[in-house]
Amino acid sequence: MTAFRHFGIIQIMSEQIHTIKFVSQRTGLTQHTIRAWERRYAALTPDRTETNRRLYSSEDLEKLTLLSTAIKAGHTISRIAHLSIPALRGLVAESVAPLHSTRQEPPALPQTAEALLEEARNAIENLDARAIEELLVRATALLGAHAANDRLILPLLRQIGDDWKNGEMRPAHEHLATAAIRSYLGSQLSAAIVPEGAPRVVISTPAGNVHELGALIAAVNAAAEGWNPVYLGPNLPADEIAGVAQRCQARAIALSIVFVADDGYLSNELQMLRKYVGAYIPILVGGPKTAVLDSAIRASSSLYLPDMAALRNYLSALRGTLV
Repeated sequence: MTAFRHFGIIQIMSEQIHTIKFVSQRTGLTQHTIRAWERRYAALTPDRTETNRRLYSSEDLEKLTLLSTAIKAGHTISRIAHLSIPALRGLVAESVAPLHSTRQEPPALPQTAEALLEEARNAIENLDARAIEELLVRATALLGAHAANDRLILPLLRQIGDDWKNGEMRPAHEHLATAAIRSYLGSQLSAAIVPEGAPRVVISTPAGNVHELGALIAAVNAAAEGWNPVYLGPNLPADEIAGVAQRCQARAIALSIVFVADDGYLSNELQMLRKYVGAYIPILVGGPKTAVLDSAIRASSSLYLPDMAALRNYLSALRGTLV
């Protein structure tokens, strides 16, 4: 196989066919990243064997190498995935030429949520929990706490869920990633400065909902809006949530709901919660909206908030009405 170097990029000149494992080793990209670039951005379309194994040409290998180098130089995959190999060669030449100057500058940090999201995916693929937490800290410094939550953590959680559901992520990767994110969010909540006399909001997930990260993010956002979040963790029945709300004289209850079975159980839990706490305390519900959830919200006179920005806005407005 013949090759030559151009601005540090190995350009393969043969017509050999390669497996995804080989391509991953040669480019330094994880197999998960390669598959994601194919599926999300149509960066390339490898051939398939009769057993559906991917086969990559020399051109595919070169394009992936060029894409990887361009991204390291600060470009984002969504903007360059469609470029041809000649266009990528030119882009890489312009991008990496300054790296060969006598004065070596430190590499720039990724400045966009999209670049940070791609970096997070790679850290998960490499099972590097420390890198995930360090990335989240850096994202908060670069983007601000609210933008880091809205534009990085929540999209990352959705992607983890989708990849796990589609069989593209092993359970071990999903567990490690969620544990790292939970650790980061827990430290954010512990470090929050709550004003003296701040109104309390009880935050949990209803019985049957074990995914707690949405509720934990809600607690971090509530603290940022001057509330004192009483975070209870996941999977609590209505009477327990109501008991805490009454004991601490909470002025609102916020619930994160990810899983909704079409069996009436959730609707019953929300209606019981409403009965326990009375008509006047707001019950705020967030999570993926479904017809079943919508019906349960109406039956319990709860309020659906579609995202964290809506939660922040509501809590900010409500706090202003409290004496």
